[in-house]
Amino acid sequence: MAEKVLLKDGTYSGEAMGNNGTIAVEVTVEEGQISDIVFSKFVDDKECFDEDKEGKEMINRVLEKGSTDVDGISGATYSSDGFLDAVDNALDKAK
Repeated sequence: MAEKVLLKDGTYSGEAMGNNGTIAVEVTVEEGQISDIVFSKFVDDKECFDEDKEGKEMINRVLEKGSTDVDGISGATYSSDGFLDAVDNALDKAK
């Protein structure tokens, strides 16, 4: 079993490629755990992945699980993957 990595507290930026371009997020870590995620840049189609609807759902999934090991939004695979990759990119800086 892999040892759980404790994250350093702070706010970290991460970016990754979504469906139409770069997705950027700010991830906040408190007491070693992900406590908040916000989009700082999002350019994908709102018809498939609206950051206020599907984005909020993805944020909630990550916060509930405490990791990016969650399912994406059906029909918005590239946007979901881009979001998760951006969060992972930010979390790499917190290790």
